[in-house]
Amino acid sequence: MFAIGLIFLAFPFSIGLAASDVPAIHSYDLEYIISNALYYREFCFFASGIDQTGNISSVPMNQPFKADSSLSDFKLNAIRKSEFDERAFNENNAEFIRNHAVPSNSTFPSTANYEASISVLPDRILVYLNVDDISKDRFNLSWEKALYHYPDGYQEEMPLGNAKVPFPPHHYTRPGMPGGFELLSSGLALVILAFVLKR
Repeated sequence: MFAIGLIFLAFPFSIGLAASDVPAIHSYDLEYIISNALYYREFCFFASGIDQTGNISSVPMNQPFKADSSLSDFKLNAIRKSEFDERAFNENNAEFIRNHAVPSNSTFPSTANYEASISVLPDRILVYLNVDDISKDRFNLSWEKALYHYPDGYQEEMPLGNAKVPFPPHHYTRPGMPGGFELLSSGLALVILAFVLKR
């Protein structure tokens, strides 16, 4: 009976570990923030398709934003507030962007997909961008860091040096449970079970 009880003790942990070994595709709508936007208060920013068309949306100052998920990649556009005409923009925002905006020097993915078998993945990915300079014909941005938010409140950041948001850092801690508790308990139960059955 003791051995049977140990089997039932180990069973849920074994199931959890086995389930975490099954790879699955995890999709994210990436969030972005221009970290130093307040230094460029004289500009307003917009996200658009690569050809400066499609679903053009305003980018809030110093707050996270998402590009339309129908755009696989998007550009950011800068317009001086003194040159922004809201009525002309509302009449034909694509044409207004093409004629008045300075497009960013690079494109940005609106989504990210990761194939993973780990059990705890982030529920939010926030990418920080930094404006290097804006001139009449140049709008340079650099990738600063990615901040990964996990369901249990844990956060981890990774520096970025290019246009690829890296695979989320491994994180196994769950709410109310110290890291590695499940794995340790499962292993301990299996060791005790093997010892009892051997006797």
